[in-house]
Amino acid sequence: MTSEGLGTRAFIKVVGARGLAAADMNGLSDPYFVLTAGDATYKSKVVPKNLNPVWNEWVSDKKTGLRTAVNFFKGDILSIELYDKDLISDDNLGGIMASWVDLEGSAQAPDASGPFSIAELEAGRTADGKNGFTNYEIRRYSLPIAGKDATGYVDIVLAVTGTNINRPEHLSDATIAAREESWAKAHPSRKQQLIALKKAGKLPADWGHY
Repeated sequence: MTSEGLGTRAFIKVVGARGLAAADMNGLSDPYFVLTAGDATYKSKVVPKNLNPVWNEWVSDKKTGLRTAVNFFKGDILSIELYDKDLISDDNLGGIMASWVDLEGSAQAPDASGPFSIAELEAGRTADGKNGFTNYEIRRYSLPIAGKDATGYVDIVLAVTGTNINRPEHLSDATIAAREESWAKAHPSRKQQLIALKKAGKLPADWGHY
């Protein structure tokens, strides 16, 4: 577990989503995601007319295309919000939220029927040559989407370094708490939706620590 004042550096890949809600009259959606984690924000491409979009996108610098490492500290939140692209106003398709404590402590994907089986999770705890990483712990998660009328799962990969990093002085406990509060204000019903998923057995009982 990450110690107080220490963090972990990781690369994040959003593989795709499965079973999204249909937001358009044609029974489909044009989904994209917006990911926030630590200081990083990333917006994906739009996959037109698809309820099972595949992105295979690493969080990266849009100008250079280089993968961007995200620094996680205790209390930091990984948020992925899904949207349906429209001409006037984009519809929210729900999202996922997990603290670094949740991800670090998760032994298996909450969705055992997802593309990342328990066997793959265990095998992935070593270097994963197919993803071009060495000396990283590869963690895979299939996380249920929460939200009004939301359905489906988001599949992600974390390539985690084995080295703890010191938290910058400017990143105080209050700053991290403010991030979480800001996220909660932006998504006021998400906490209750995540609690409902836990009660339904789709997330571990200690997920979110509430």
